[in-house]
Amino acid sequence: SFAHRAGRCENIRHAIHTLQSQRVLPTERRMRYLREKEKKVCGDVFYSLEDLARHEEHEMCHSRCSSYCEGVEALENWTRYTGSAASVVQLHALYHNVLLSTTDFNDTAVNYFSLLFETVLDDVDRGVFSTCAELCIPSKKVVAEMKFFAGVLGILDHTPEANAGVNKLSAVWWDRARHAYLHIWDASRAGSRRATAALATMKEHGILAQQQRRVAAVLLSTLLLEKHAYFWRQVMSVRAQSSGEAVPSSQRLLRFERFFAEENGWRLVNEPFLTRNRIKAFRSEIDEEDDTESSVPPDEIPLSILQNIFLAQLHIAGIKGVPRDLKRAECLLLLLLRKLRYTCDAPHLEELDKKYFSEDGGGGACEEHFQKLYLLRRSGISMGPCGLLNATSGFKLHPSLRLIRSSKKIHEVVHRILVLLAYIHLLNGLQYDMAAKYAFLALEVSAAVFFSATAELPKDVKHNFVVGNISHNEKLVMLKNKNWPAKDLLMNALRRGDPLDSLFDFTRSGFLSSESLVLLAMSAFRGGVAAQRYICFTTERFFGARSCVEKSGRAPCRTQWTFFLLREASRLWADEAKIPGILDRSYPSPRLVDAFFLMASLLKGGKITVDDIREGELFTSPRYASGGSPPFQPSGSDTSESYRNRLLRFARRVSPFALPGRRVMVYAKNWQYFITRATPPRKLRVLRAAVQSFLEEHDINPLLAV
Repeated sequence: SFAHRAGRCENIRHAIHTLQSQRVLPTERRMRYLREKEKKVCGDVFYSLEDLARHEEHEMCHSRCSSYCEGVEALENWTRYTGSAASVVQLHALYHNVLLSTTDFNDTAVNYFSLLFETVLDDVDRGVFSTCAELCIPSKKVVAEMKFFAGVLGILDHTPEANAGVNKLSAVWWDRARHAYLHIWDASRAGSRRATAALATMKEHGILAQQQRRVAAVLLSTLLLEKHAYFWRQVMSVRAQSSGEAVPSSQRLLRFERFFAEENGWRLVNEPFLTRNRIKAFRSEIDEEDDTESSVPPDEIPLSILQNIFLAQLHIAGIKGVPRDLKRAECLLLLLLRKLRYTCDAPHLEELDKKYFSEDGGGGACEEHFQKLYLLRRSGISMGPCGLLNATSGFKLHPSLRLIRSSKKIHEVVHRILVLLAYIHLLNGLQYDMAAKYAFLALEVSAAVFFSATAELPKDVKHNFVVGNISHNEKLVMLKNKNWPAKDLLMNALRRGDPLDSLFDFTRSGFLSSESLVLLAMSAFRGGVAAQRYICFTTERFFGARSCVEKSGRAPCRTQWTFFLLREASRLWADEAKIPGILDRSYPSPRLVDAFFLMASLLKGGKITVDDIREGELFTSPRYASGGSPPFQPSGSDTSESYRNRLLRFARRVSPFALPGRRVMVYAKNWQYFITRATPPRKLRVLRAAVQSFLEEHDINPLLAV
């Protein structure tokens, strides 16, 4: 009817007037939609004087598009490179640059804060810069941080009364603060981690809202979802360097890593007593130090080698005045291997040295490394490969492995260097095959020591030592007559005291690390033919598992090998609970539960099932069928989902950090009950500490001024 049509027309125009009062541009989607409805229902479009003003503002905005888009492009490139969100300081710089581009702006004006705030609201609330769409469109991630920045500015009080020292806040501030709270909430919903953290603080302390500690705990837990196994998710996000996909930068891969952190707390990050001046003096000392290796016993490690390992890790970390330089770190580590007469990674001819170590932009092509390699060749030192397969079959052991086998300190240092080199090849362009190679070499030196230890044990030691046919005192007597590594093998078994662990269990022998296992597992999972050879050889020869057989409808061998090594790595959680991580030297190691999360990821993605694990030849090998106690081996009633959940529950229990539990679903009918439930203060403290320990690097750096 005519009356109904007239009523609809009036409602549409009232909605248009409401948007106009909020300074919404005619170019915005909702305004265009209402104009189309107005023309269809009312027959014509009514333009008010406010429309003309908006059109003038629409035209004026083009003068600021250049500076606005320049800032947006810089932020987009930076977030793409680092993986981190734009900070408040960076957004302030963007909008400050926009203000400077305005012809009538005076940067000494007393109302600078008001002008800045209006510029931000022009972008976030009024969409003034939506007319710049032909030049640039900010991503959702950047828009979320823009909304958070608007909320931060809204909370700050810039009224003259407040600046004059008046204690009473103005009514204008309270009105603006409510809008600021909504901006922060909107930013959190859009994905801003900083906004979520700010909301958690507001909820916990009752700022601008009722005190809701339960809600604060949930918000803090959501912040922790992103960081767990972040490094490996990024590494696995690209199939290969030749796939054409963008390879994550080292800065992005190391986004959440905290080097040299004690208990991974943000107050202790990067060793606060290790100042930039001390690092500078330390580097000068290394550069000026004379080579005194000749005075060191053959089975000892020179101090210069330990110092250079630390320097290489500083180059990987890129902290406190030492720029991140993966090539220099690789050069230092390879040079240290040559000083220790380790050559298993150099199987090529001398004339191919430069080509081999320069491949894929590697750092091994430094002159000091080539010079040391040349001297080793001239001294008659055997080059690689070391061929541990031949050694276990009765052939002569390679000199590099003989030296490692004879010294515990040399073994630990070489193993650590090889693991660091594997990390470097992942960080430097995701070179999966090279990372798998060095992870395999790290396991090879561990296997050489393990086989040497078992060869020295008496024939009846397995029966007597593990089953318990001899007394505790008799075991101690047996230890007195043994040297390293056999003595360490027996002591590790005695210390564990677990009847389920065999004395001939390579995984828990004490000679290898979970990081080397995870590195080989995940690099081979994405690597090529060479990486497949490394992981196949490792599972069958080092661990004594049966050969993998691919069957129709079952997981491919590549996945089975990967899961096998991850499961073995997960068994080391108790042994490594009090050991710093190899990559970051943080204590406790943030890598402690990576294997659990990666196994759960393979199960969730359907790449492997519990039936593959129960029935696969690889997993039913006599020596490793048990895989330890649950949750490492699926039970008879387990499904892939229940097995995965059990792995995650165990990871949450043993992790040194606060891991989020299952997502809490809250319905309208029980919301009041949910927000009034008490949350233990200790839980909030643990959650806050966990969130603080993974602050973004560019947020922490200003705090590290020393």
